[in-house]
Amino acid sequence: MTIIQKIIALKELPGFQVLRQSELMRVAESACRKDYAPGKTVVAPGAVLSHLYIVVEGAICDTASQTRIPRVWGADLLLANLTTASALTADLTLGALCLRLSKRHFFTLIYECPAFLVDLMQSGMSVPK
Repeated sequence: MTIIQKIIALKELPGFQVLRQSELMRVAESACRKDYAPGKTVVAPGAVLSHLYIVVEGAICDTASQTRIPRVWGADLLLANLTTASALTADLTLGALCLRLSKRHFFTLIYECPAFLVDLMQSGMSVPK
């Protein structure tokens, strides 16, 4: 996935919509692509997150509630250093293509662009529904 493809995917999502092009570029350069095969565990139950998860294609599901998580997920857990309540797996049919933004880069982003976090939280995208 090229930097341009990452920017195109990011700018459609809450939080990222408020960023300037130069800020999106930095996020795209920092975000790592990760492909998950259908049914593959993405996050184990009780894990402390080390990344913000951005679902670009497919979906990630909460195994306990059998629901899809928001496309941008984990900000609340990263901020409070909380553990996951249940396992998250890639959709059984679609799998998932994600961008992962490290905790370090996430905190730099919210320090430099607090509007990102405000927009993300107001959209409800970061918390499970």
